[in-house]
Order: sequence, then C-alpha cells, then structure tokens
Amino acid sequence: MAHIFWTADLDTGFHDIDEQHKQLVHHINELHAAHEAQNAEQMNISLFDLISCTMNHFAYEEEMLAESGYHLLEAHKRVHQNFVDKLVEYQMKMMENPNVAEELLNILDGWLFRHIRINDHGYINMVTQAGTYQKDANGNLVRTSGADAALFSNVAFDGWETQSLNPEPTTVETPPPTSPQPTAWERLVAQHEQKLAQEQNQNQDDDDDDDKPRGWAATF
Repeated sequence: MAHIFWTADLDTGFHDIDEQHKQLVHHINELHAAHEAQNAEQMNISLFDLISCTMNHFAYEEEMLAESGYHLLEAHKRVHQNFVDKLVEYQMKMMENPNVAEELLNILDGWLFRHIRINDHGYINMVTQAGTYQKDANGNLVRTSGADAALFSNVAFDGWETQSLNPEPTTVETPPPTSPQPTAWERLVAQHEQKLAQEQNQNQDDDDDDDKPRGWAATF
C-alpha cells in the first residue's frame, strides 16, 4: 500500500471535521512509514496514536451530530464503535505479529474514505440546516456550540494533544495521592476483552440452547 492523500472530494465543508479527518490520514501514513521501515515498535506507537486520534474524533463528531438532531446518529455511532473495535483487535495482534500491519494498511484507507464519502457526507445537509456551524471571518464553517467547540476549532492539532486556550499562569492545589489510573491503552484492552467475554457468554448460551431437545425429542 502506498501513502494516501487528502483530496477535495473528501471535504465536508466543516473546518474542524475536515482537519480531524486529515489527522487520521496523517496517522495512517505514519503507520505506513513505520511498516516500510520494518520498525515494529514504531508501528505499535503509530497505531496507538491512530486509535487515540480516531476515538477523539468520533466522540467530537457524535456530540456535534447529537446537537444537530441527526436522525441516523445511533447507526453512525455503531459504525464508529465497530471500527474502533477492529483497530484494537489489530493492535493486539500486532504486538505478537508485526506482519499483521500490512493486512491492516490494506483496509484502512478504503474504510476511512468510504466512511467520509458515504456516512459523513450524509449528514452535511442536516447539520447545515440545524445551524450548528456558522462562517467565520475567513469564510470557514466553524462550530458555534458544544463544550469543546472552541477548543477543537481554533487550536492546531499536534498528535491530538492540544495546548491550553488560556496561557495565563494559574495556581493549582496539589491533589491528594491517588491510586494509579489505567492508561488509555489499558482501558482499550479492558473494553475489548469485556466485549469478547460478552460474546463468548452469548455463544455459550446459544450452545446450551442447541443441546436442548426439540420437536419429537422433547417428549422423551
């Protein structure tokens, strides 16, 4: 797979959403570069960055769609969750077998660009009519509401770590010691393992049902 490039037909017209999509493309290309260099450690780092970036973008987009009253929000969220689950699966596989990266790269650009052109472009009219975005001084459509609207619209992305909008120094009280919190990756793995356990329990229930006698056999 070659590096992928952003093209004008992928634009939604919403400045923040388009910038976030471009960051996803950037992280996919970073993963591709690490794969070309056969750098297993960097591949895992790049994929983790992609997962983190993807989850931040999905959460932001879903909040925006909820504000806009988008009627297909739940279906859109399911598509998002399925993609995140798949990325986490590949991250876990890559930790044991770096060659899996090639398989992932072969599907990433196709999925992302299809999702943008079909699913994301499908909400443009409704979001526009809802007035969720207004033109700024530069003619860009920017989000006008939402807790994180200003943060995501006006601060440049750098690995999805944003700088504070208020550079003024503030006095912060030192919080009391707390127990170590799980890392983002540990939370991702825990969520994935929980989902697998639920699926296994469901499969076991189905197997138990299959063992029950049916029809004429139920009379014995």
